[in-house]
Amino acid sequence: MIKNNMLQNKIGIVSILLFVFAFASSFAYCQTNASIDGLVKMLNRNDDSTKVVVLKLLCWEHRNIDTASALDYGYKAVDLAKKLNLPYELADVYNRLGVVKRNQSKYADALDFYFKGLEISQKNNYPKLLALEYNNIADIYNRLGIYDKALEFGKKGLEITNNLNDDLTLGYVYNILGVVYKNMDKLDSALYSFNKSLQIRQKIFFTSGIATSYLNIGTVHFLTGKHDSSYIYINKSIDIYNDKNDQTGLASSYKQLGLYHNHMNDYNKAIQCFNKSLELNKGFGDLPLENELYEGLKHSYEKLGDTKKAYYYLDLASRIKDSITINIFVERITHLTENFKFEIQRQEEKQREASLTDRISHRRTIIVLSVIILILTVGMIVLYNRYSKLKKDLIKHQANLTNH
Repeated sequence: MIKNNMLQNKIGIVSILLFVFAFASSFAYCQTNASIDGLVKMLNRNDDSTKVVVLKLLCWEHRNIDTASALDYGYKAVDLAKKLNLPYELADVYNRLGVVKRNQSKYADALDFYFKGLEISQKNNYPKLLALEYNNIADIYNRLGIYDKALEFGKKGLEITNNLNDDLTLGYVYNILGVVYKNMDKLDSALYSFNKSLQIRQKIFFTSGIATSYLNIGTVHFLTGKHDSSYIYINKSIDIYNDKNDQTGLASSYKQLGLYHNHMNDYNKAIQCFNKSLELNKGFGDLPLENELYEGLKHSYEKLGDTKKAYYYLDLASRIKDSITINIFVERITHLTENFKFEIQRQEEKQREASLTDRISHRRTIIVLSVIILILTVGMIVLYNRYSKLKKDLIKHQANLTNH
């Protein structure tokens, strides 16, 4: 026990030093590659406890640049944290791996990592990690369109963070609450949350977070008709994301800039922005983003009178929509399964009842059978509706051209 505590204390000191190193790089506005190169050099040290921290930071630094490398570093950090019996580092790495999986739109995998981290954090009482895990779970609920649960977990994260002296986490929590409110069309609440997040992030010079807040504020301004202000905020986000080489941030910003140019009837500029976003998204495969880009391109080409390309992107958008419909359905069911599994694990620890095993097995069997039946049913319905919808859209599109 004493040896493990000494190791944890050493990890804490290393974490602080590495955080200062990363923070200084951010404050100086250095290129991300410089920070990554410095971290990679530290892997040559013989100290395994230091390597755990370095590996998790490398996982984080690559999350928006190269997800394959991010996962590789993250998995190595998990193995080493387990070997050294470092529960805090293990929970932290699980949280970071969840973000990488989220960036790949693999929400079930993300939830699995978040729940693993949450279980460790609750068992060991790590309030900072708990706040982040609640925040990240809220993010997944939001992406699955389960907004009431997203708000519930987001507010749990806010409640914990308000009792901590942790502005970095507080900025994240306000940001996700803003996203949820935006998707619920509660734009005043969304703008309040995004502005709170921006103020906090400016206070601590968190440049990547500032860029995200700029983009989110610009998006709300666009939705409320403040287009000039929206344009300014979006370009501010692009400037920072370029300096940070943040591929996912740039993809989202250029999509929003494309929507702005479409609204301003500058369709050629819109097409350039949408195509740039598509190129940036290739390494991540964000299907909802891809769908919005195809719909934006369809609108641009339709307005330019290029009906062939307009229909081409209409078809691509329809295909992506079907894929999203099935994926979201599967992810929602998976989330129920994962949530059920997590709750059962907690019950096992508390109750240890002999009869619980049979009930778990029975419920899991019901869930698995329900998932299989529902997926097959929805898949058949979607495939049937897809071709019907495409045919109707084509007829409607041709009718519109005839009227013009």
